[in-house]
Amino acid sequence: MPYHTKTRMTSATLKKNLFKKITELIPEIKEEFNYGVPHLVGEIAGEETDIQVVVYKNKKLQLIINDDNGWTGFIMPIEDPDVKLHKLLIKLQSIIEGKNTLKPGMIIKEPLKLNLRKLGYTVVWMSSLHDIIEVIAVRAGEKYRISFRVDSPGEFRLVEVNKI
Repeated sequence: MPYHTKTRMTSATLKKNLFKKITELIPEIKEEFNYGVPHLVGEIAGEETDIQVVVYKNKKLQLIINDDNGWTGFIMPIEDPDVKLHKLLIKLQSIIEGKNTLKPGMIIKEPLKLNLRKLGYTVVWMSSLHDIIEVIAVRAGEKYRISFRVDSPGEFRLVEVNKI
């Protein structure tokens, strides 16, 4: 699970800077798919950004670290060779703001499998027993056992997430 010390909101200026930096990196990102899985690795300090492309041969890593002084460091895998700028920006913004982190107590609506996918999890197994749903999913190369309780039709409350 990604490590978070706190979340931050992305300002309009920061979004503009991210857009500019990632736009410049798109050709390099597409080229790097020939060698492995490209990742955006960067840091944000205030409104300033520094982003590089790093390639891992057979690994997908995702990490976010925020400190109390407004600094954020991140690693984000890029999984689609037909990379779209707007999708990268939305995914990076979600990671920075902590929106894609599963937290016990949160509610996910139907369709569960699709909504987990939107959070970056690939569901490999799902089973229902009475009002509990057990899920095995993969995210950034790590496997997770995720348990949900059915609160009402179409609503699933996250009970726990364990790395396996």
